[in-house]
Amino acid sequence: MDVETTAPEWLTRAQFAALLQVTPKTVSRWIAADPMMRVKRIGPKGHRVRIHRSELEREHAPTVPPVLPQSER
Repeated sequence: MDVETTAPEWLTRAQFAALLQVTPKTVSRWIAADPMMRVKRIGPKGHRVRIHRSELEREHAPTVPPVLPQSER
């Protein structure tokens, strides 16, 4: 099945995470780290978010920094 035809336009953190096979916490980190991410905040305090499905096509940065060899530290 094509994600474009089955996914709603705006996804919850859990839906977005499931499609990318990451945890919802990882999605929260991406949202915090990337101000350009298409996100809609919902509710009086803005804690609930919806992520636009076009973000599925973007490459998101890893949340864990790369491990440098001992010689480069």
